[in-house]
Amino acid sequence: MKVTIVDAGCLVTGACLSEMGNHVVCLDVDERKIRVLNDGGIPIHEPGLQELVQRNIADGHLQFTTNVERAVEHGTLQLCGPRSMCWLQRAVGSPDDRLQGRDRQEHRASRSGRQGPFGRRRRVARARRIDRLRLGVQPGAPKGRRSGGRVHTYGPCPPCGYGGSCFPKDVKALIRTASGVGTSLQLLGAIESVNEEREQVLATKIVQHMGEHLEGPPVALWALASRPETSDTREAPSLALIAELARRGTRVQAYDWAACAEAARVTADTPGLSFASSAEGSLAGADALIVMTEWKEFRTPDFSAIMATLKAPLIFNGRNLYDPEPVASFGLEYPADRGG
Repeated sequence: MKVTIVDAGCLVTGACLSEMGNHVVCLDVDERKIRVLNDGGIPIHEPGLQELVQRNIADGHLQFTTNVERAVEHGTLQLCGPRSMCWLQRAVGSPDDRLQGRDRQEHRASRSGRQGPFGRRRRVARARRIDRLRLGVQPGAPKGRRSGGRVHTYGPCPPCGYGGSCFPKDVKALIRTASGVGTSLQLLGAIESVNEEREQVLATKIVQHMGEHLEGPPVALWALASRPETSDTREAPSLALIAELARRGTRVQAYDWAACAEAARVTADTPGLSFASSAEGSLAGADALIVMTEWKEFRTPDFSAIMATLKAPLIFNGRNLYDPEPVASFGLEYPADRGG
């Protein structure tokens, strides 16, 4: 099948579809990003992604372009997000005019709930609740599935909020699309509200244990990416926490082996934020340690070394990685999240 994906940010989707034998063209307005991708590079770290992209470029199954007309003419299936629709319509003009005169009648679908990259808005199944939306899930299917560590289980206690390049955007898009047809998706609205609250929980806990005034010694922060095994910091809870700590005058020494460069780019104007070259280096002179993403290297750290380095024996963990009792045996205080 010929597939067009509008927004090269959906790189994993494009690479996977091309690996399955489809001919995929990814369209984006960012010329620098497209140039990097056509040269076989990737703008984010994902295990195995670069090899996947390079192999399918070489096979002719995956291409990247800024040419709107070429991309639209290519795909039998067009995948397009709501935010991409705006610039796409501006670039092409009237959707109906552009699509008229085509020799073949093809079914065009899009992630935004529209037909074609431009077509008329669907009624989102005239939904009143999210369970009325047709999401392609068969009745009785499992609610969650672990695949390469991408679906996580945190037990009864929610973490410090979800982030990432897709899920937050898709939740907002579904809410917006449903609102546009007079429907309120209360469940998704509640999910978004709870996530925003969870992003504040860790900051509140830090203030409760360290006081309102945090202008003293820095705190160490491990992991900036929105999830493990990526350099992507889009909607990362770590950035929301850093912004809140900066507002309170806190200095943050952050470390993430994959995401430091990207985080430095998007937080260039954040006062008091510095980046360490190692996890141990971030602890130097710090009052406390904050862990934000469950990278493997942070799952079993040397707690005795942490205890010896930190000025205050405090660990705040946004992902509930550690059992409080063993941590306490090293003399460290570990305010684990028990739902509050």
